[in-house]
Parts: sequence; C-alpha cells; structure tokens
Amino acid sequence: MKGHRPCCQPRGTTIVCSAVQKAPESFSPSKHFDEFEVVRKLGEGAMGQVFLCRDQKLDRHVAVKFLRHAARDEEVRKRFWIEARAIARLSHPNVVTVHQMGETDGMPYLVSEFVEGKSLDKLQLPLSPAQALRIGLSIARGLAAAHKRGVLHRDLKPANVMLTDEGETKLLDFGLAKLLDPVTTTSISLESILPVKAEEPSQDVGMAATIEAVSSTGETVLASSPPLSASARTPTVRRIALKAALSPGGFSMTQTGSMLGTPLYMAPEVWKGQRATAAADVYSFGALMFELLTGRPPHDAESIEALYVRVVEQDAPTVSSRVSNLDPRLANIVDKCLRRALSERYGAAMDVCAELEVLVAAQTGSQTALSFLTLTPSIRKPILTAGALGLVVFAVVAVKDSRYLRSEMATIPAGQFEMGSTPMEIKSAFLWCQKEAGADCPLAAYEREQPVHSVSVSQFQMDRTEVTNRAFADWLNSQPGLVVTAEQTVLKDGVLLANLYPTYQPSFGLTYDAKRRHFASVAGFDDRPVSQVSWIAAQRYCAAKGKRLPTEAEWELAARGTDGRRFPWGHEEPSCEGTVVSRLPNLPCAKMGVGPRDVGTSLQDRTPEGIYDLSGNMREWVLDRYIPRYTACESVCRDPFQIEAPPGAAKERVVRGGGWNLESAAGRGTARGRWKEDEAPQDTGFRCVRSQTNPSGFQGS
Repeated sequence: MKGHRPCCQPRGTTIVCSAVQKAPESFSPSKHFDEFEVVRKLGEGAMGQVFLCRDQKLDRHVAVKFLRHAARDEEVRKRFWIEARAIARLSHPNVVTVHQMGETDGMPYLVSEFVEGKSLDKLQLPLSPAQALRIGLSIARGLAAAHKRGVLHRDLKPANVMLTDEGETKLLDFGLAKLLDPVTTTSISLESILPVKAEEPSQDVGMAATIEAVSSTGETVLASSPPLSASARTPTVRRIALKAALSPGGFSMTQTGSMLGTPLYMAPEVWKGQRATAAADVYSFGALMFELLTGRPPHDAESIEALYVRVVEQDAPTVSSRVSNLDPRLANIVDKCLRRALSERYGAAMDVCAELEVLVAAQTGSQTALSFLTLTPSIRKPILTAGALGLVVFAVVAVKDSRYLRSEMATIPAGQFEMGSTPMEIKSAFLWCQKEAGADCPLAAYEREQPVHSVSVSQFQMDRTEVTNRAFADWLNSQPGLVVTAEQTVLKDGVLLANLYPTYQPSFGLTYDAKRRHFASVAGFDDRPVSQVSWIAAQRYCAAKGKRLPTEAEWELAARGTDGRRFPWGHEEPSCEGTVVSRLPNLPCAKMGVGPRDVGTSLQDRTPEGIYDLSGNMREWVLDRYIPRYTACESVCRDPFQIEAPPGAAKERVVRGGGWNLESAAGRGTARGRWKEDEAPQDTGFRCVRSQTNPSGFQGS
C-alpha cells in the first residue's frame, strides 16, 4: 500500500514481512525561495522531488530538484552534490543543461532547464529502426560528451531520456553519476542477494541486506534475502511488489555502494559488484537500444535472482533474432554493446558514437563523415578496407550535425549574464597566448575585454553557422551595379564589399567570371565560411535576409550562455581535431592544415543550442562600433549596443570569436577584436541574427 513500508524480521531461514504505517518523507519548498517561484510539482523519485519554478530574475521556467532525506542522510546529500558537479561539467545539446545549485531551509537543490516532451518509456514501442537509430545517435552523442569529461551516467534507461516537443533528445538525471576518477566506496556484499555456493553451511544470520527501490507507481518497496540452506541451488528472495518493481524504469537500486542503477539495464560486472566504468554505460545504452527496437529489454525475469543469472551467465539474445530485416550494421553495434565480456564490448560511448555516425553517413549517402583522425583504432581498419574496395571514401572532415540540416537558426532565450573578463582571466589568457604564439601576443588585445558588467539580453535567433562562400556569392549575383576592379575588389557606389584576391594560399574564397559577370566559390569550397568581406557588406547581406548582424552582447550570450562558459561548449580547452583554431605553421594545430573548414562540421565547437564555430573557423563581424573598454551601466545593461565611436576614432567595428589562423586563447567567449568597417580582413566572416527587439539607435543598413 502507498504510505506503508514493510517491516521484516528473521524467523529461522525465512523472513516474514508485515506492512507498518509510515508516512512518506517529502519536502515542500516555500512558494518563493531565493529568486524562484514554485509553479507546481513535476514528479518524485527515490532520490528527490522536482518542481516547476519560475526564475524571477531571468523570467523563465526551470526545473528545480530537491534531495529527499538530505537533511539527515549525509551520504545521500553527498551523492546529490556529486550529481550537481558532474552535470555542471557537461555542456552538450543532448544533455539537460544545469543552470545553478543552491540551498534553502537546509535542503540543497539543483536548477536545470525545463524540458517539455515525453520520456522514452512513455513511447509506443517498438520504434522503427530509423527512429531508433536517430534517437540512439543523439543519446550516444550526449553520453560521449559525458565520458569525454570523465562523467558516468550509471542510470541510463528509457525513463531518463526525454524526447522534446521540438524533436530533440535530452539525457536527464545524472543523479547516480560518478566521476571516473578513483574513489573509495563501501561496496554492498552481493552475496546477500545473489546465489551462494551449495557447500556453504546454513547460518541463521537474519536479514543480510535491504535495497530500497521505487516501483513504477512510486511506491517504496523492499527486496531482502534470507540465509540459504546447504541444499539450496538458488536463493529465495522474498519480494514485495517485485513484479511492478521489475517493470522497465521501475526498480532502482540506490543504496550506498557499487550497485547503483536499474537492474534491467545494469551491466553484468556491476551486478557482480565490480566498479562501474564507461563500458557499463555502454551496456545500458545497448539495453536501451534493444528495447527501442524490440519493445522489451534484452533480459527480463520475475525475480531478482533469475535476472541476475540471465544477465551474468547468459548472453543477451541478438537483436536481429527479434527484429526482421534490421540493418546488420545497426544490429552488430547493439549486440556489441551488450557483450558480457568487457574486452568484447565498446570501451566508451565515443566508440559507439563513431560507428553510429559512420552508419548514418552510409545510410543517407552523406558526403560528410566522421573525421578519420578522431576514429578509434578499433574501427579504422574496417574503414580503410572499405576505402580500398572503393565502397566508401572518407575525407578528413567532421560530421555535419543533423540539427543544422533541419534548421538554419537557433533560438537563444532571454538571459542575464556577466559580460567581459576579470583581470585574472585576462592575465591567464595572455600567458596562454604567449605560450602558443610567443611575442605575437599584445596584452592590449586582452585588456579590451573589461570591465566585467551585468548584461540582460532579449530573446533572439542566431544563424547556426557562418555565412558560406556559396550563399554570399549568390547574394552578390543578385546585386545590381557592382564593379569588380583589376585588383579584384568588389565595389558598389564606391563602397568596398569584398576582396576577391586571396592574400593567403591556397585560396578558399570567391572567384569572378568577368565574361559571365558571375561570382562563384573556389571549386570544392562552397561550404567554407566566406571571408574578406567588409562590415558594410555583411550588414547589407543580413538586411537582405530580413536579419541583422548580432550585437556584441548577443554574440557573447550565444557563446557563453548565462552560466559563463569559457568556450561555446564549456570550460574544456579546444582540441585540434574538434575546433578550427591555431592552424598556422608556427601554432600548435599546424598539423591540421592551413585554412578554415566547412561550416557546421566541428565536433567540439558548438553550443548547447547547436550553434557552430563561434570559437574558431573565422572571426565574425558584429554590429557594435569599437571602443577600447566597455561602458558599464548603473545596474544592468539591457540590450546594450555601442552606436557611437569615440571622438576622432576611426570607423571601426568589433569582431568576435577566434579563427583558424589565431591562437587558442582568441577563441574564448569573451575575446574581442576590431577592424575598419570599410575594409575586408582576410580572416573575418559573419553570421546573422533575427530579433523582435532592435538595439537602441540602430537604423538598419
């Protein structure tokens, strides 16, 4: 019964349980606490309660999770803060975003984005293979981001994956996450719930262990094990509501120690009490995929002991034995995730993600595929073999995210953040630049990032990628009255729009056919970001599309978020393979080759909203006039825009972001540069925004 908890007492070799009235412990926050207003309760689980709240400062809805029993259970409280730290390290479109942590009335809480949609356990299963593959790839991407940062999920199951109303997939509830760094934990003796050797003598030792769980109805249940007689070949586990507890997403082992997770999706080694690794998450992913494809988890049973035997001692059935006409490549990936032996399973989600990316590219006939340099050794050999047979040709390019293909703009919610860098951050960035580029690092280039000031920005939409050569050439072809000079500059009414003559080699920009009076991309570089365009041309292009250039504040909010990320993806430094930075011969990523890469292909350089290349590829024009230091406001600067230039100053505009030819420190979300608005710098492109609110004083182009 709800509201009751069984009381179990040993009686000989059995355990007799009776229901005893006990009110469930819960916590109801005040209607208003800190900056939040409670709207309604969203749900409750073994670890805590979740409320929908309104953030009164930023005027947005958020999900606030309170920890059950935290006031009196220090171990559970510690686990909550592990959860908070673990998720806060993640920044990925397929992982729920954590905004902040706090405490009220002695109860800690975690504030995250409010995701509207339905969890996978609410879907009608099985899904079509195409649907399962699309969802599975998104889950693998989010899980790979976690593993790359040393974070385990440890409770991956359909109930912890949300399909949003916009069709995105979000990994939820890293509540059982553990850092991969070695930690000392008190393990549960699994002999208390699993079979013992037949030759062991019987001992009347009473109840050996209890494991709290929450059934699919939310009722607390208790699984316990009695001592076993010498003749027993299997254990007898007295169960209360066990059938409900074993339903998908139901039974959740959360006692302190190594057995954390949900039995139907737990890896064999975790069942045996071994310390979980990223491979355990891979097994859970395989079990989840198996269920999406077949409608049932790979192993099922009516008792804990039977489930243990099946998971630990029996191979999972092949997914193709349950689904007809399934692509054998997808079947092989799922089956490999479910291998009992760790040596036969993928070691981490990055390996799974890489193979799924290759499969999707092959199925869709995409010309873009996973960067060969990022593939694991285990899958490089098959790829080389396929290439030798002429079946697949893999260029050294990255995978273009499917979300970019579906929508050209991303929505950035209204938000307040601290814009700029502190003196300590400036010094750190300057020293980092000196380490990479030596004397080519003027301190003044970093000091222009101050002072730090509070900024509030209205909601806007931003192009997911930088404007490409092809798109800009198409726009030029639509403009009447253009003049192309002998020096390969493009003018209109005497105003410089673009410089076609490459000031670097090889050329990867635009060409002009004088006979046809036609602009085009350099062969093969249609999707490279356009550069050598003036601020005037960039703003006119955006205006022709019903958009404008972003303000400096809008650009920085998109790059850093309200949580003050160091880079668009988080705080981790850029990698040569994942971000297009530092690629000149004297810089650390020179091995990647000179020049930018196709837009929307960076594996690392993307924001949670799916905006690419804010840290690298090309620097970008923004709307504001350049001033050496920000103008601070009395309290909060609302939609700031610098319309006036300092007296006597050149007509300069701000450029933001890093580029392929700049040091890594230039790719921080706070970095800013400058250039004359009527010149066309070789390393600067642009992207556009659309907003219901125009900056004060802005009159368009």
